[in-house]
Amino acid sequence: MVLTPSLPAPSETGPINLVLAVVVKTDEGGAKAELKITRVYAGDAGLADAMFTDRLGRNLSVKADGFKLGEEGLWSVARSDEKLVVTRDPLLPFPGCARKRLYPRYAELTAVAEAVGSVAATPKERRPRLLTEYALSRTPEVAAWAVIALDAGGEPLDKFAARLDVVTAGQVAVDEALCRRRQEDWTESKARDGLLRSWVAGKADSHDAGLILGRIDLSAQKDELTHERAADLSRAAAENARWPRESRLEAVRRVGLSGARAVNDDPAFDWLLLQVRTNPDVEFRRKAAGTLKRFTLTLSRLEALTELLKERDDREVINLLQRAVQQKEKRE
Repeated sequence: MVLTPSLPAPSETGPINLVLAVVVKTDEGGAKAELKITRVYAGDAGLADAMFTDRLGRNLSVKADGFKLGEEGLWSVARSDEKLVVTRDPLLPFPGCARKRLYPRYAELTAVAEAVGSVAATPKERRPRLLTEYALSRTPEVAAWAVIALDAGGEPLDKFAARLDVVTAGQVAVDEALCRRRQEDWTESKARDGLLRSWVAGKADSHDAGLILGRIDLSAQKDELTHERAADLSRAAAENARWPRESRLEAVRRVGLSGARAVNDDPAFDWLLLQVRTNPDVEFRRKAAGTLKRFTLTLSRLEALTELLKERDDREVINLLQRAVQQKEKRE
């Protein structure tokens, strides 16, 4: 791992190097590229101007677009049998490579690379202090990376848990690490409850909102949070006017996902039904109606949906409610 207190650290193939590279040759379809390293952020400085190959399907990028001549990006590479191969550093916020033209937040990833280089050039004993400074960065990717690196080095993270000056991405990384380290001492704590409530009650842009909803959902799947609690947090986010509208709509969907998994699914079902009946925004009504098919329909719920069908005049909402009713019939 490039970012641990001993830099660079070994991978299965050898020490990982974080580099900037440019495509100098591609095959006809752009499925294979030869790249030239133009800068080494961390690792073997002698790799400048070295060449390596990457392929779609083999490389670790989630982006499948063909390589183009002259395009640049960030890669993590290691030596294997005297050649460089693309490999994943689990602490970096991209899977093996981040190609500039495909990553909307490439500038933020470059800031991470700059921070990696700074830490790599710092004596071991001073790295925790520098990483602590980076954990307070206003750039989400940098803050999250620094927290993850501190955790990998065994540094204490409790000091970040209640700090309001840590950006959301950093707080999400802290929560994930403390859940893994302290388990119930953290997952059941008042401090964590306050942190989670602050996420869904505060102002968020679409990037932060996505991080928050993703963390809540993953935490529930890993039994770090009950599905009831996850649905309630998602409900609070959906009702938060300081969140972007699209993020709030996604939160409505998450209420359905978590609520349907809950031991007691009544609060989530009833809230979604209320949205269908009373929310003035048609998209919210449709989003809520679309999630109801996930729930087990008791006789009383079926009656409530049947009554609601009589009240609605929006054809899409009616179709979604009918699908929920049909789901009940299929199960029987």
